[in-house]
Amino acid sequence: MSLSPRKLIFCLVALAGCNQTVAPPAPSAPAATAKPTGVATINLDTISTELGLARDLQVRHQQLQQHFEQFRHAKQTQISELQKKLPEKPSDEQLKDFRKADMEAAAELQRAQTNANQQFQEFGLYVRNVLNSTVKEPMDQVMKKRNLAIVLHAGNVYHRLDSADITDEVLEIIKTSETPIKLPTMPAAQPTGSAPPKEGGPMPELPGEKSEKPAIESK
Repeated sequence: MSLSPRKLIFCLVALAGCNQTVAPPAPSAPAATAKPTGVATINLDTISTELGLARDLQVRHQQLQQHFEQFRHAKQTQISELQKKLPEKPSDEQLKDFRKADMEAAAELQRAQTNANQQFQEFGLYVRNVLNSTVKEPMDQVMKKRNLAIVLHAGNVYHRLDSADITDEVLEIIKTSETPIKLPTMPAAQPTGSAPPKEGGPMPELPGEKSEKPAIESK
């Protein structure tokens, strides 16, 4: 069977196309790293308890309360002794002196109570800063691993799945870290009857009292 010139040209073009090499597709651009989108919770109260920081805070409260009670007892004893020394019929000058001493003692007690409250608040901030600095790096590791964008305090969340809490993971990293956790030495409690410490300054130690050791010590 003969081919027309038109059909012959078509066949030659088709055969020529079969011998051509097909170019491979251009490689696709690498996929962009997914942005963190997850949300989780962490219970800082649990971590504070596990690390002994909550215990340190409670001990400090008891120390300050004990110092204040000792100071209050000493002032009450002082006023009681002054009252006993008054004659049965004291003069106006003697009554004036006694009332002045009584008022001064009451003012000192008020200052001592204010001082104790101030020290406890400052120590609470101190403990919170220690907790935050201890948790930050382990929490960052868990956030990166889980692709988290936000971590909320568990106490502020209405409802969540158990798997959304990272408290145990963060604690595990803290407790098994090869790098020792360096917590600063806890400052000693100051007698409540003395002047309050300057803002930002260290609290002086009581006579014979050594600074408490941190809950987690450096190895």
